Amino acid sequence: FRAVLTNVYQNDQGNRILVYYADIPTTSTKLGVNEVGDAVADMERYQLRNAVIITAQDLSPSAAKSVAGLIAYNIQIFLE
Repeated sequence: FRAVLTNVYQNDQGNRILVYYADIPTTSTKLGVNEVGDAVADMERYQLRNAVIITAQDLSPSAAKSVAGLIAYNIQIFLE
């Protein structure tokens, strides 16, 4: 269901952003590096530099470090 909500949106000025609803594996309690990597892969596929990741759980420490290290991208994380 969350994959259906994930989409690229464009405003009147032509600016595009990925709104990514992260799917957290049932074996995990936090958003991990792999899920962040999936969002970045979508950003690259659509040639985007801006994204919002919406997740039901906090980021793992390694995922937070990964997002902080992605200086070419503007990624914001929001909890549901």
